[in-house]
Amino acid sequence: MRLLVETGRFFVTALAVGFAIPFFYAMASIVTGEHFSFEAFLAVGAISFVLGLLGGVFFGLPTLWILKRQGWAGNQKTVAIVGTLVGAVGGVLLSVAFWQGHAEIILAGLWAWALMGAVAGLVSALVWFCLHVGDSENQHV
Repeated sequence: MRLLVETGRFFVTALAVGFAIPFFYAMASIVTGEHFSFEAFLAVGAISFVLGLLGGVFFGLPTLWILKRQGWAGNQKTVAIVGTLVGAVGGVLLSVAFWQGHAEIILAGLWAWALMGAVAGLVSALVWFCLHVGDSENQHV
């Protein structure tokens, strides 16, 4: 049963990323005066959800394991900072896989992928923390 709950929490976290990234870009488009269509919102959200799942598996879970081993998983500020930094690095590394090594495309969008990864890492860290705040393993920290 615990595995089912944790899997559900993982998908909820990825879903939060799937909403946060396009919402972030929609707000940025309002500030800059550019148009961000509903179709673009859905497309970016779908891609963000999938990349959120991949980023969670390859970057989030190992980072969480390290945070727990160090006893830092109970500190929201630490979890948020580490999640943001690891998310930015993960975003850059996922862009290499997403664009299949095309250097010109990767370098042109590096800042955007790092920004998306940082937002995803921050959202994931905060959602994870909120979903696990009552767990007994985090109470001792």
